[in-house]
Amino acid sequence: MKLLLENWNRYLLNEISFDKARERLKDKVLTKWIKGMAFDEETKTMTLNPEEIEAARVALAELLLELVPSDLDNGDREGPMPQKGTSLEWLISIGINDPDIKGEIYDEAVSMSGETSSGMAVRDMNQLGRKIRGALERYWHTHDYSDQKDIFSIETWGALSWAADKAKTKFDAAQEDKDYKDPEKGIEVFRDDDKWRIYALHNKGAACHYGKGTEWCTAAPGLSYFEEYYEPDDPLFYFESKGVAGNEVDYPEGTRFQFHFGSGQFMDEGDIEVEDAIKDELIILLGQTDATNKYPKVKHSYELIRIMKKAGSASTTPEELSAMAHKYAGLWRPNVMRAIMANEDLPEEALVYIAMNDDDVRRETIRHHRFPAAALEDMALSDSAEIRLVVAASGKLSPEMLTKLSMDEKLSVRTYVAMDKSTPRSTLTKLAQDAMADGPADNYEDVGRYLFKNASLPPELFIPLLKRAKDLDETRVGRMNYIDVSLNYAGRNPALTAAAMEEILDTYSNWDLRESHFESNIIALPNMSVALLWRLSESDDKYTAQLAREFLVKRGEDVGLSILAENFRRFLK
Repeated sequence: MKLLLENWNRYLLNEISFDKARERLKDKVLTKWIKGMAFDEETKTMTLNPEEIEAARVALAELLLELVPSDLDNGDREGPMPQKGTSLEWLISIGINDPDIKGEIYDEAVSMSGETSSGMAVRDMNQLGRKIRGALERYWHTHDYSDQKDIFSIETWGALSWAADKAKTKFDAAQEDKDYKDPEKGIEVFRDDDKWRIYALHNKGAACHYGKGTEWCTAAPGLSYFEEYYEPDDPLFYFESKGVAGNEVDYPEGTRFQFHFGSGQFMDEGDIEVEDAIKDELIILLGQTDATNKYPKVKHSYELIRIMKKAGSASTTPEELSAMAHKYAGLWRPNVMRAIMANEDLPEEALVYIAMNDDDVRRETIRHHRFPAAALEDMALSDSAEIRLVVAASGKLSPEMLTKLSMDEKLSVRTYVAMDKSTPRSTLTKLAQDAMADGPADNYEDVGRYLFKNASLPPELFIPLLKRAKDLDETRVGRMNYIDVSLNYAGRNPALTAAAMEEILDTYSNWDLRESHFESNIIALPNMSVALLWRLSESDDKYTAQLAREFLVKRGEDVGLSILAENFRRFLK
């Protein structure tokens, strides 16, 4: 019976849909994983606070979705199982626990969430991600030839890659002598000379013939990927180098690439996405043929590369750059506008035009070192709440304008005003009073707690704001522990006085301050007193106590007796 249940459970896992697997990203399994990775065994403390843990969980969920290859079966094709859902379930259950890569995945999730990592060296996650996606693709594309058809029997990425490579060897052997139907009838020749062979592939026979020996899923006769990608106006483009020097980048003879513009996949023989420089060179080669006249997607990509090169050229005049900014703002990819803005000859008025008309790059445009301050002040009075929000977040507004925006109807605008170091103290006091007023918690959640991030916050406001957080926690059932988050921010604020530190420790002695890292955060503050350092050196939290002693030594204090007393106390236990 036990074996029957295990087989049934395994069957259910193998049949899981992508939507069902994606729902698992919302449950507690990822939170537990993040907490497990964030727990420091030596100090017995969490290195992330609750807000950071939730942010890392969200980032981890996004990362796992990115690691699932987009071209796997979603369960809507004929096949033994939905490959995307099964892959995501395997990632959640097994993949992220592989000891060889779990540290890199954790660091990437924390980094994506906007916080620094725990100190482990972060490898190039793009490179690792390509390897992970490649292993999953190879496994599923050669699944019929695999000795391990149950992916849940595979416990590491190394084992998955080995199983995929073994199946690929069998697959290649099976295809070696296969003849493909009408391959020559399925090609459209755009170039075939002593340097390059460049074809459009229009049927499965051509895709299989020219893709023999590669990792391209469209070259697998038993799979239907070619039909999924191919459209008459959006075929596959095949590149093969003849090994003759003379191009900007030279390739050995027989080097092959396959591009599909509609899906944005530009792959080498290993089905790994090529670098931008290689992609651009090959698109230029294709664009110099008649393909631009026949295929709009090729023409668009070719023109995009030409625009990027012109934008970055030192010979492009300010007038030409300004014309490009007016022509392309809000219409082309953000990279085009970034290339235009990177040119130091771009006039200031063009920067302002881009900021007003391109939502995708507005934030980075107004942070440009040559963006005019007067224009920024004007934009702060825009009727568009989205423009006011980005301007308020710039950190470049005058105190007078920040005071005006402190009364903005949009809470998120007032949030940035609360954090801006140039906001006058009187304005910060008014924002604090609004946040402490009776009523909905939104004003505290979206504005009040962020005041603790401002080094200009008047010291007398720390205790009243924390009391408001405590009251909200006691009266409101919600998703946020206000006092915990507020203490975390407050403990990093250099404006916090020694007297306020001590009062906070006394007032909230019944709270678990270690969850907010308040004790360890305040140790490095410039207002920290020697007397308070001695108090914290006796903390029950080992990490806090050790850190306090280190700072006492820096202050010239003799901590030898304290260490002796601590060791004696441990001996008595």
